[in-house]
Amino acid sequence: VYTTAAGLDGAGRGQTAATPCRSLTNLLGQYDLGPGDVVFIDNGFYTSATRISNADADGTPSNPIMFLGPTNAGASMAIFSNFVLRDAFVLSNARNVRLMGKITLRSWTNGVRIVQGPPINASTNNEIRGLTIISNNRYGVFMNGANVDANRIVSNSFIGASGPFWQDYGVAVFFGNRNVITNNRITGLQFYGVYFANAAASNRVVGNVIRSNDSIGIL
Repeated sequence: VYTTAAGLDGAGRGQTAATPCRSLTNLLGQYDLGPGDVVFIDNGFYTSATRISNADADGTPSNPIMFLGPTNAGASMAIFSNFVLRDAFVLSNARNVRLMGKITLRSWTNGVRIVQGPPINASTNNEIRGLTIISNNRYGVFMNGANVDANRIVSNSFIGASGPFWQDYGVAVFFGNRNVITNNRITGLQFYGVYFANAAASNRVVGNVIRSNDSIGIL
């Protein structure tokens, strides 16, 4: 299914590139995504926050649900930006979801927040890959919850001081376990590049470039 930037002519059902949904929120309101489904996100400027839960999107390990940024050669970024204290993407009780590609998240509270849904469910085996996460107020990616488990943060660019906010942290894990942070570039942050707290255990940090942050690289 397809979505286009808010404000463009996109009031369709999203079943072809010529008839895109007008936003990700609109698309998720129309469809319950299942294993193997792919959402193609057009280039352009988006201002709406997006919440993804297993009620909207529940993949399997072998057939995840994919949210892909622009795939055409030479296409510009899909830019999600809003100067408000909200999260660009929330994955709540989400499983086997991939958010990937030419997507920029800028000037939110957090770029991506991954949390366990009520009462005590799990957000597990999700992947954030290839994004540019820049100048958000607090965290680039914030994983929070004992059952936020086995997620992967791969090959993203986290950039702190460029815009209205000086981003505090690149990736933070509170309570979560077995998450992998690898091959990211994390620079120019106000505090920590990667931050673990509240007995987060068995997480791995491998092959990242973490430099020129104002405080600590990994804590």
